[in-house]
Amino acid sequence: TERSEAEAARASHETAAEDARRARVASDEDRRRLERELGEAARDRDAAVLRAEELALAADAARRDARAAADGSAQDVEKRLAEQADAHRAEIERLGAALAR
Repeated sequence: TERSEAEAARASHETAAEDARRARVASDEDRRRLERELGEAARDRDAAVLRAEELALAADAARRDARAAADGSAQDVEKRLAEQADAHRAEIERLGAALAR
């Protein structure tokens, strides 16, 4: 019986050693999977940050374009008003000259 107890203990030890090895392999696989997922998440985050920066730059450019268009429109309006004022002054001078005759 001592021999059978020793064999049972050895078999139990081997089983425990195999279970520990399997747990280590599973743990290593889990660690590699988590590292891969973390890497993917970091790449996704970096891509999202870059996209947000691109969108912010595009929004800034759109604001500048809108401001330039508004400034251009305001300048066009000022030019038209100045032309109209000049035309009115010329008409007033013409009418003044006609009245003076």
